[in-house]
Amino acid sequence: MARASLRDDMHAVHAALTALVLSSTDPSLPPKERVAAWEAADGRVVRRAHATLKEITREDDADLARLSVGLRVVRSMLSTS
Repeated sequence: MARASLRDDMHAVHAALTALVLSSTDPSLPPKERVAAWEAADGRVVRRAHATLKEITREDDADLARLSVGLRVVRSMLSTS
């Protein structure tokens, strides 16, 4: 049940992050360029999240605690944008 809940939360955060990128970038740009523009606008947050997620996934053992931290990191990208 915990994994299912975590998965549902990740899907919701993913949808919200996608909506954020779509609403804050030029619609005439191709998708990759829109993501790059969003990353450039908030590069510090994206770099920090990337570094933390890289550290979390360094080992192959993806336990519930690591996944929870990863979800929190991704969610933090929403709250700072």
